[in-house]
Amino acid sequence: MRSASCKRARWKSLFSLVSPNINADGIHKWDFGPGLQVDVARLNYRMEHPMPMNQHDYFELIFLVSGELTWQVQDRFFSQQKGDLCLITNWLYHRILEFSSPPVKLIQLSFLPEVVRSDCAHGDDTEYLMPFLQQDDKCEHVLAAKTGIPAEVAYLVYKIERRLPATSHLDQMFVRSCLKMMLVLLAEYYSKHPSSAKAAEDRRRATERLRPVFELLGQRYAEPIHVADAARVVGMSRSRFEHFFKQIVGQPFVCYLNHFRVAHAQELLRSPGQSLAEVSQHVGFCDQSYFGRVFQRFTHLTPKQYRQKYTRSARKRVASPINVQNLPLLSPNPAKTRLF
Repeated sequence: MRSASCKRARWKSLFSLVSPNINADGIHKWDFGPGLQVDVARLNYRMEHPMPMNQHDYFELIFLVSGELTWQVQDRFFSQQKGDLCLITNWLYHRILEFSSPPVKLIQLSFLPEVVRSDCAHGDDTEYLMPFLQQDDKCEHVLAAKTGIPAEVAYLVYKIERRLPATSHLDQMFVRSCLKMMLVLLAEYYSKHPSSAKAAEDRRRATERLRPVFELLGQRYAEPIHVADAARVVGMSRSRFEHFFKQIVGQPFVCYLNHFRVAHAQELLRSPGQSLAEVSQHVGFCDQSYFGRVFQRFTHLTPKQYRQKYTRSARKRVASPINVQNLPLLSPNPAKTRLF
């Protein structure tokens, strides 16, 4: 648990953290580091230079602690007040256009979509991402503080921050659970708004069309599966399927398939029953070295390191019983709890 480091958390410059990592195409890359591909950053913004328009492969939630912002998302503009929450998906160009004085302070939660993916290929995990996947030219990007949702989300972000970098299996379970809780809150909020509800229903119908693909993955993930196989079961051309799948699920099919296999491999590696080569074969990788590269890309650990680390964590939990007095308590009213 990272409670000690949270007390020493420092506010960083948003411009210096983001702007230098935007390439010529306007793509920003976030360095998530080891552990889960989730990060929480405490940022201040003084408008040293104009922020360029950019997009990225991660989703982000921005809670405004102080000040006032004006966001430009594509060709639309939104005002964010203190206590409001802003949601930005992974394909819209955006930037902070204006800000108030004194300097703005905000909390940013960034995560890749595969963090909420499970090892069950039923497509239901896509439902968690609906608040981001359904964003279009009519989407409401800023949720007002008066709705109560931003305060609840901020509390969960605070709890996630205390567990990062979430290198143990237990910490990863905790972070995923908090992330899914806030996504459910957001999905419920958007489902009550007519424009968002229609977009959500369109997404659900599209997800249902991909049901045969998810069934294919669940039944045959240990066998060779190609993009053409997935396109065939839904009656689409390869190019149409690749575009449709990424649009609905939020990541390319091959990336989704590899993450699905890695999730299964993680479960197998937590028990000593199979060798690394057997685990590789069991989850559909014929080449063990390629399996190792893919596994490390998603987990920042080799399969061997993951098994060793999980074994040490399991032994430590057995040797050290949990002290319930040290567990964080959920405030009955997060809106009245000072977090940042």
